[in-house]
Amino acid sequence: MVLFKRTFFLAVAALLLAAGARAQTWGVGVNIGAVADIEHHFRLDEFKPKDVNGYIEFALEPDVILRATYGEMRMKGENAGQTFTNPDGSTVGPLPDLTQDVKYTMVDVSYEFSEGFFKSGFFVGIGGYKIEPRPVEPEFANYRDNRETAFGWHAGADGQFQLFVKGLYVTLRLTVHGILSTQGRYPLVAGGGLTYRF
Repeated sequence: MVLFKRTFFLAVAALLLAAGARAQTWGVGVNIGAVADIEHHFRLDEFKPKDVNGYIEFALEPDVILRATYGEMRMKGENAGQTFTNPDGSTVGPLPDLTQDVKYTMVDVSYEFSEGFFKSGFFVGIGGYKIEPRPVEPEFANYRDNRETAFGWHAGADGQFQLFVKGLYVTLRLTVHGILSTQGRYPLVAGGGLTYRF
């Protein structure tokens, strides 16, 4: 069984065990966002769509949340925009964006702080990432990131504003991913969405 599937099943098993251990608050949510590669530098104008994810969560304690997330992001390849010099002196590039889709399954623990209708928190976790480069012209195919499944970690911070409907929150979230692939990618995702807690 590949790492990606194994991570997904472990995430679901952990949440089911947590739910069965005691009656706790649980919730569901969706987020959309923009992605930027922060491996070499950070620039606001490099945030591009897309990241879309959905998650389920359980409150292990009043302010400790166990969350499992499944999502997909699109990001530039490691060699996007670069120029390479061949041994014969000819050059290739600048290369196009060489985009890729990255599907992921993550499990994390979030620690929250409540301020009335507002909650803030930070989280850390692990996950599996499936990297799927998008098609390019044949002359650029060798410069794409590898198609692979990789392990990784993630961390971030979020804030939630309660709406007028009980249990419904607007969620804003910043997440940095450390994808331990051949290229070693570090995307930052800024997004927002809705969370409903039962």
